[in-house]
Amino acid sequence: MKPVAVVPEWAPCFDNIDSMKAVIVPKNDAKVETNEEIERSKLNGGVENLVIPVGEDDLYGWGRFCPWWLQWLRSPKCFLFCICWAGAIQGMIVNGFVNVVITTVEKRFSLTSAEAGLIASCYDVAAVLIVLPISYFGAHAHKPQLLGMGMLLMGLGSFLFSLPHFTTERYSLSSLTNDSAKLCLIDVNVTSSCLNKKDLSLNSYKYVFYLAQVLHGIGAAPLYTIGVAFIDDNVRPKLVSVYVAIYYTMALVGPAIGYIFGGYLLEIYLDAPAVNPLELGITSASRVWIGAWWLGFFLAGFMCVLISIPMLGFPKVLPGAAAAQAERVSEQHRVGNQDAEVTRASFGKSPGDAPVAFKNLIRNPTFMFLNLAGATEGMLLSGFATFMPKYIESQYMMRAGIAAIVIGVVVIPAGGLGNFLGGYFIKRFRMSFTVTVKFCFIVCSTAIAACLIFLIQCEQMPIAGFNYPYNSR
Repeated sequence: MKPVAVVPEWAPCFDNIDSMKAVIVPKNDAKVETNEEIERSKLNGGVENLVIPVGEDDLYGWGRFCPWWLQWLRSPKCFLFCICWAGAIQGMIVNGFVNVVITTVEKRFSLTSAEAGLIASCYDVAAVLIVLPISYFGAHAHKPQLLGMGMLLMGLGSFLFSLPHFTTERYSLSSLTNDSAKLCLIDVNVTSSCLNKKDLSLNSYKYVFYLAQVLHGIGAAPLYTIGVAFIDDNVRPKLVSVYVAIYYTMALVGPAIGYIFGGYLLEIYLDAPAVNPLELGITSASRVWIGAWWLGFFLAGFMCVLISIPMLGFPKVLPGAAAAQAERVSEQHRVGNQDAEVTRASFGKSPGDAPVAFKNLIRNPTFMFLNLAGATEGMLLSGFATFMPKYIESQYMMRAGIAAIVIGVVVIPAGGLGNFLGGYFIKRFRMSFTVTVKFCFIVCSTAIAACLIFLIQCEQMPIAGFNYPYNSR
């Protein structure tokens, strides 16, 4: 008797079953569940109907909706495309828009510099708290679904970040409406007209920004942990470095887009087109100008939701993952006989294994020093990205939008090209793990030497009453 393939209602049919585990039910009801049995059946001409995967986790789709015309998306290249845009959007929001609008939000909602800095820090705090459980339990979970849900949280955080614009009244100018307003004269008591009192009623909106950044941090946590792990599990070893380099390049292009696009949005008046700033007698160069800081987050929220849809459709394992794992060569650091514990099949599925895994990692000197290097680099870049636009704005008397565009122009060639070339060199010269670490050491040493340029400072601008006398002309 020829076996007959069982075709569930939700499943499409497939012509190629080489890399798929399938269920064949012969007429005597004896189940055949292995690829070897399938191949033997094919050679003997024993399969009447087409064969399909066992479960929904093997197909591209959402739940029971797995149309045949979408199965071409089950490939590492399609996953790379989606995760690249997810990383770019995350970078655009967190490292782009937030850093660009921080001074504008500080002015609009009467925040102190410390409160504005805390807004940026809430993202890192949330990411640090959630990244360990996400990484540990996500190793055996459905990684693409975690990534998709993370992007949905990112979208929710972006909508929440823009919410204060819609719940507050329109921005009204103080008595200092433009650059030709009254000046505070020496020895003249005009306190009532010179003091631009802040509207402290808006200060409480800082908690909305804190919560939005927490959602951003939770949503972004899977991207650079289980996202990279999914690439490593499903891509051939010689191509992993290229895939990761492309991913990190897009992740760095995101902040550049955020700086440039965010800078452009700050040139648009906050309440435009309902309010014409020309009728108020102000321009983007005016000190009381408030740009459309909220618009970028509002648009980015839709982008996060849009990219989460294809991300949620990827299967748990991509075709070719078994072949990629077979090619992989172990270069792990070994300490005693600990490998017997961490390499067992069930390791990592129980919370009780977490202390053993943690102990195994902290005893790996290469891993710990790489973490230290990444943390040091992140600490420097985080402060640089957050406050460098503000420094340029005050030091060189630039508008907030122009200062953001300048930073974006620097980030695109430096960050994007550097990440791409790093991955290309690793593949081109087939660097081993040891050679790659040495390569990183040389490049980082060069970067440290280049940082000495910050010792060159501009002269302090003359400020009357501070470093310049009042009666000087």
